[in-house]
Amino acid sequence: HHLLTGRTNDAVLQSIELLAAADRLYEVRLLLVPGFNDDPSTIGRTADWLAAHAPTTRIKLIGFRSHGTLPPAARWDDEPIERLEHAASVLVDRGFAEVELV
Repeated sequence: HHLLTGRTNDAVLQSIELLAAADRLYEVRLLLVPGFNDDPSTIGRTADWLAAHAPTTRIKLIGFRSHGTLPPAARWDDEPIERLEHAASVLVDRGFAEVELV
């Protein structure tokens, strides 16, 4: 997250925790970017964290697409559907009933 945005994801994680605790979290959207956050280890840790903090939320997996982005992202590869499918299977294995690929 820091590499892509220049900031930590602390505020995002706190928002998820707060909204889930108040039963107001509708969905979590995860942007998967090749070579940044789509490796099996990262997906597993993300799935475990979400299962511990927001186990009933909907998950939307979004594959990065370089079309229309600015450098340096314009040079990055698009996220392969196979990696999105793998991430979805990991989330389903962790108990998430609603996982959508975009």
